[in-house]
Amino acid sequence: MWDKFKDEIQVFGRSLLLPIGIMAPVGMLMGLMGAFTQSYMINQLPFLGNENLQLVLKSIQQVSGVIFTNIPVLFAMGVAYGMSKKEKGIAVFSSIIGYLTMLMVMNVYLSATGNLAEPEVMGPAGQATVLGIQTLNIDVAGGIISGLLAAKVADRFYKLQLPLAFAFFGGKKSVLILTFLFMIPIALVIPIVWSGFSAILLAISPLLMNRVFGPGLYWFLNRALIPLGLHHVLASMVRFTEAGGVRK
Repeated sequence: MWDKFKDEIQVFGRSLLLPIGIMAPVGMLMGLMGAFTQSYMINQLPFLGNENLQLVLKSIQQVSGVIFTNIPVLFAMGVAYGMSKKEKGIAVFSSIIGYLTMLMVMNVYLSATGNLAEPEVMGPAGQATVLGIQTLNIDVAGGIISGLLAAKVADRFYKLQLPLAFAFFGGKKSVLILTFLFMIPIALVIPIVWSGFSAILLAISPLLMNRVFGPGLYWFLNRALIPLGLHHVLASMVRFTEAGGVRK
């Protein structure tokens, strides 16, 4: 049982490499384009001041930004692809359906409970507009949850047989429908538990961000998690959640 659990954790860790694999080079490209548009660089390299060149550099920077604007979507697809064992394509497709459903269900929940924040105070309220939907800002966690659900549903139901009258909705199509249905109760629970989870992340952030022993603690945890392949999870948590600190 332990070996099976360990294998599953390692597969999960490797599945995170897919979105990270695109984020690393695109992030470097964004950084370079951003540096080349700064005044101090233009002073050092006058040819960078050319209007047409600056337009190209800023355009590349804006295009590259779409990757980081949609990080949760990348994680949803990457986790679904990495964790599914049978129908990877349908799992990836289902992960997007699950993610969109999650966003909308949380929007409906916030509206029904009177917690939907005004646009000017969305940030402090822990909300954001994602793919045009105002929702709880759970960032990468939302993508991972959607990817895991889609992978499990795809592996379990991709051969589902239905009565003749509903046969059209069987097989691979049932994966899409079931992912949508299963995500509704999951997304209703997320706002309830997210506040507690955010509090935990905020509580540990001073430890990881401490200038004296924070780097040592991060390095120790990173090395300790390598055998399980979860060091990518730690890195993602520090980079994309409150565990890495918040702006004040």
